[in-house]
Amino acid sequence: MQWNFPDYPGQVRDDEFFAAYGVAPDPARIDYYRRLWQAEDDSSR
Repeated sequence: MQWNFPDYPGQVRDDEFFAAYGVAPDPARIDYYRRLWQAEDDSSR
């Protein structure tokens, strides 16, 4: 959630997000989707 809500000192919103849904974070999946989100979209040129 850092792309929408920057972290402030003492606050980590990712922890709140996963706690709200009652699931454990999956680091591999998170990394994959963050890379996908940040990748340049060739169709937008």
